[in-house]
Amino acid sequence: MVDKSITVQTYALDLLKPEAIEFNNIFEKILASVDTAGIEFGLIFHNAGHIGTLKQTTDLTDLKAWREYYDLNLFSVSLLNSVFIKQIRPIAPQLVVVNITSLCGRSPTVNLAMYGSGKAARELFFKVLAIEEPKIIVLNYSPGPVDTDMFDSIINEAQSEVLKKSFKEVKETTVLTTEQTVNKMLEILENGDFKTGDTVDYYDRI
Repeated sequence: MVDKSITVQTYALDLLKPEAIEFNNIFEKILASVDTAGIEFGLIFHNAGHIGTLKQTTDLTDLKAWREYYDLNLFSVSLLNSVFIKQIRPIAPQLVVVNITSLCGRSPTVNLAMYGSGKAARELFFKVLAIEEPKIIVLNYSPGPVDTDMFDSIINEAQSEVLKKSFKEVKETTVLTTEQTVNKMLEILENGDFKTGDTVDYYDRI
């Protein structure tokens, strides 16, 4: 349930074609519609993304698919994050940036070269942000195996039968709900027991 004191605004845009000017326009509309006096925190959660092509590396020969994957999963994120910082820093004393990452970006997994490479690139991008902007709180949060459409895509579409079987077993046993992992992320942010730029996995705080 959403707190009635919270105003929710939604904007639809095509992250396959990221444009800084479009992100700027959205933030300007938002800031023009709210009272910014007394704002203490500016928070952004980078969770938009796509699983990519689920094939072995030698079959990843579609350059258009590669470009679209990185446009959505890395380039749009970097542009949006830059605009967020420039627009919100003047009105919020403390900025918090959360990047939703994945174990697949740190541990090689069959058929997940496209997905994992994007996650790895994003994670490093935000680690660099943390050292360049030490006053910004940056968290790379790895949510664990979560019951989402992505999970089903791997089970149904992966080239590797071994990978399909592995994910199916997790889905039937230890998969997490979105509520479980979001609550853990909020707990980590509230406790603040991490160094800015750190990668924290769901299971690191069990």
